[in-house]
Amino acid sequence: MVSKNNVIQSVHLRKHWNQNTSQKGLVRTYFDQAGKKLRRRIHRFKKARKIFPRPFDGEFRPVIHCPTQRYNMKVREGRGYSLAELKKAKISQVMAKRFCISIDHRRRTERLENINRLKAYRSRIIVNPAATEKKQLRGQILKISGDSKRVAAIDAPKRKPKVKKEKKPKVKKERKQKKEKKLLKAVKGGDKKGQKKGGK
Repeated sequence: MVSKNNVIQSVHLRKHWNQNTSQKGLVRTYFDQAGKKLRRRIHRFKKARKIFPRPFDGEFRPVIHCPTQRYNMKVREGRGYSLAELKKAKISQVMAKRFCISIDHRRRTERLENINRLKAYRSRIIVNPAATEKKQLRGQILKISGDSKRVAAIDAPKRKPKVKKEKKPKVKKERKQKKEKKLLKAVKGGDKKGQKKGGK
């Protein structure tokens, strides 16, 4: 019951289903809710494959305890890693941005758990050599173990350029000698044939 002597509240149940009536309106429906849910899920999987091994749900964040005595037993993701944690993990700020690692300049703590997380994350990342270095791997590609150290690219062996041998120009004397040899062979061949006929 409504208290005191007030105006009776109207019940707002007038749905304007038809747009062509004088009371124009439209009731919005969500019959494609299940389909959209599935499409969002498929899109997340595609995005995760495309940007692997980077995290698909945002930047790589640290593990922290909630503030105040009431909630400090709860663990959650923090805003970013402190500069001291990045220094201990031997990762610069420029490299952190490149590797999609979030940074929080306000944090001062150094948690061993976060440092180990950074080292493990860094060991899984394979850095390709820059195009300006002009280095590439040749031959059989070996599997890279999960070592935290960077794998240096091997210098490509320098091959000697193939030099075409210059052909010596033919001398007129050599041509004359060849012609003379051919004539001598022809003459000798004719003499032998004549001797054979005479013998017969």
